[in-house]
Amino acid sequence: MATLETKNDKLKAIQVLRQQRPGWGQNLILAGIRGSDAHGTKLPEDHPRHTDDVDTFGVSVQSIRWYLTLEANGKNRQTWETSGERYDHLIYDVRKFFSLLAKGNPNVHSWLWADPSDQVLVTPPGKVILDNRERFLSKACFSALVGYAKAQMHKMDRKRYQGYQGAKRKKIVDEVGYDVKHAAHCIRLLNMGIELATTGIMSTRRPRDEAAMLMEVKAGEWPFRKVETLSLELYRRFKECEPLSTLPEKPDMRDVNDLLVTVVEMAQ
Repeated sequence: MATLETKNDKLKAIQVLRQQRPGWGQNLILAGIRGSDAHGTKLPEDHPRHTDDVDTFGVSVQSIRWYLTLEANGKNRQTWETSGERYDHLIYDVRKFFSLLAKGNPNVHSWLWADPSDQVLVTPPGKVILDNRERFLSKACFSALVGYAKAQMHKMDRKRYQGYQGAKRKKIVDEVGYDVKHAAHCIRLLNMGIELATTGIMSTRRPRDEAAMLMEVKAGEWPFRKVETLSLELYRRFKECEPLSTLPEKPDMRDVNDLLVTVVEMAQ
């Protein structure tokens, strides 16, 4: 569960990603670091409440034959992931990736808005996606962001949520009285929603002051009531900002599909 402190650390993480899934890994057009390393909110590895893994992402393009024949029919080969190890890898086939972007999924949007140092592998077709990231943004992102934030708010209250937690994380919940990781995710998502509504962008790496605050929450330094109060205030602010957004209601799907064709053709 190391913190990625150098460029070599990040390169190693992507090398592991490519090795663990040879087919998809060798067809990557875009890959990098996601999660707390990308957000700038990871606690030091020696912190007693450090529970974050090293999270990587990848976007893969298969052959034209794979897309145009029945070879992949029914094999559910749009997503590949691992978890519970030192690295948590997640790769999407480019069609799945574009579909999630069009639906406003904030997790995949954050890959495109990550700090350049966290976008470790960028091929020419991957750069085309990055250069056109604003074309995927729409008001559909708002409902997704709020939906995720509400889910995190529900899960952070141990009285209402009893889902699976690892032993170390459960111990922290018992000590602090709430799930600190869900709490930090809730606050971060709402702040990203406010930022998107007011500026039209979605920064993955959080501003220094916000990142420091999120790390305090993850360290269990905030009482539950303070976290809950801030979450509700951020939600109120988001609902005020949302109607002011100038983003389109939905992405232009013809535009998205044309871009998808361009990317797949470039990757051959």
